[in-house]
Amino acid sequence: GPGYPLLLMPFVQAACVNAARYANAFWHAGMLAYAWALLRPYVRMPWRVLALLALYFYQPLTSHLPLLYTEVVCCFLLLGFAYHAQRGRRQTLIAGLYLGLLCLTKVIFGVALRVWGVILAGLWCYRRAFALKAQLQITLLAALLCVPYLTYTYRLTGRWLYWSSAAGNNFYWLTSPYPEESGDWYHQGWVRNDPILRGTIAGLE
Repeated sequence: GPGYPLLLMPFVQAACVNAARYANAFWHAGMLAYAWALLRPYVRMPWRVLALLALYFYQPLTSHLPLLYTEVVCCFLLLGFAYHAQRGRRQTLIAGLYLGLLCLTKVIFGVALRVWGVILAGLWCYRRAFALKAQLQITLLAALLCVPYLTYTYRLTGRWLYWSSAAGNNFYWLTSPYPEESGDWYHQGWVRNDPILRGTIAGLE
């Protein structure tokens, strides 16, 4: 999605791309702060500290800290959305902004947003609860934020709600029947450099 490239644009224009790597430390710290705020009303102090330490040392996340990948930013946006969404109607706008940016950064959330929006709308028609209304407003705000990107993809492809062209690629790797395949995604560069993977793809073609 366009979210992370837009975030990196100021660093590229200032010719200091490496500084963007250090920005991950701020996203990571913000994520931990949101996690603390989320746990505070429900978890007592000793367990809250242990939970935060487990999140701090979570290896799949810490391994991305020096990389220009979306994982750290997405965790920050996800926890930020969760925190503001449960704060009630007063923070609906902030929660919708976080969710919209999350969908634009990791487009799989955009696909999930459609399903979640339909479920919420159905529940709202069945039972017009205040909490459902707030969540529906958040979802609509996030969807509106994604309209410019989806308009752009429609102009390129002629398809409505077209989030990404990588779905087929990811689906293949998730369902690969070959030994030593556990569902991990492979970049096309890795495929070209690995004779086993290159032979697999050639056989499919």
